[in-house]
Amino acid sequence: MVLNMTTTDPASILQRLDADQRRELWASLALMHTPGIGLRRIRRLLSVFSSAFEAVSHPEKWRECCGIADEQRDLLMSGVWRKAAEAEWSSLKHSGCGVLLWTDPLYPPCLRELPDAPVRLYTLGSVELLRNPCVAIVGSRRCSARAGEMTSLLAHELSSSGITIVSGLALGIDYYAHRGALTGIGSTIAVLGAGLNILYPRQNEALRRSIEENGLILSEYAPDTLPIPQHFPVRNRIISGLSLGVAVMEAALKSGSLVTARLALDQNRAIYAAVGDPDDEGTAGNRALISQGALPLESAADILRDLQPQLSAFLKRTAGQETEDDMLLPPELHLSASLREEVKKPHRQKKPDDQVLLELEKAETAAEKIGIFLRACGPASADDICLHLRMNAVEVGMSLTMMQMSDTIRLLFDNRYEWIEQ
Repeated sequence: MVLNMTTTDPASILQRLDADQRRELWASLALMHTPGIGLRRIRRLLSVFSSAFEAVSHPEKWRECCGIADEQRDLLMSGVWRKAAEAEWSSLKHSGCGVLLWTDPLYPPCLRELPDAPVRLYTLGSVELLRNPCVAIVGSRRCSARAGEMTSLLAHELSSSGITIVSGLALGIDYYAHRGALTGIGSTIAVLGAGLNILYPRQNEALRRSIEENGLILSEYAPDTLPIPQHFPVRNRIISGLSLGVAVMEAALKSGSLVTARLALDQNRAIYAAVGDPDDEGTAGNRALISQGALPLESAADILRDLQPQLSAFLKRTAGQETEDDMLLPPELHLSASLREEVKKPHRQKKPDDQVLLELEKAETAAEKIGIFLRACGPASADDICLHLRMNAVEVGMSLTMMQMSDTIRLLFDNRYEWIEQ
């Protein structure tokens, strides 16, 4: 099924790009559609020349700088790529999607590390989610009810801590992962094995619409590209590549989820495997992963504890990059749609008085500000903290996670956080 992605905005994806971006996109398509220049060779070119445009501008240096044969250089210069590139370019003229180029500041650094990183990605939704720390959740398309429930809970808890959940928008575990993540501030990213205007599988249409509105959908495939089987193992490297770790929820011994786990190992990502029934063949892949060193997974706390060093580093990095304008962004801009209405409602939360505001001005870290607020104003939800402290929701979620681990706060039954008197 082909979706109508024609934007109501008269400015198409190409019109929204400036001259430099259009030039970079055209150069990217030239590389992508030149026979014999695969993703690994493109990645080598990008690592040397820093952009697709610079790479295609200096083909005479390819052999010396990147070890690429003259045959590929000659094919580029012959223009054999032009017809396919023009077809892809034309498909974008009336598309409602966006494009993320190698030269874009939002292109995720963790994805750049891959030896076969995509030179461009097509997007629908909030590309700002790519700034967040991510965890991938994968598993069987025909999962058990128990695995589905556990996946939804895990995704919700991680997303509520400010972590963005990445999965593949398939049936089964992917469905539950995206659905659970949409209820938290971290939201979710879906990576497709087809063009963004192709609905697959059809059963996930409503979920896909929710992700478009409140999350992010990515594809390295051009519009109109069909979901053929060989695309899915290829897209799995992006799912794991975007993530700090991969959680395998339910997998047989021969499954695509284990392919993703192997890719994650090659990318030096953490692997978590849900503990299943020892007599269940549907979780035989999980047991195999655990026997090979994957961390047994029973709850979100297992992942949060394991990733604590990376999450702490992320918080420090975020705090260092934050500008005064970022602090003034309305917190509802960072929340999923399911929470936006709550932000707009009158809050009964006690507001900080003048004395507390003075203390907040002196605080140096997000954790210090949250601690001051909770001590002075009582238990509060993550949303209330964002609203009253005018803080970024991802930074709040990450700080709350670290504070829970250090036993300075606890989560109450109604999803509010309470300061623990020392």
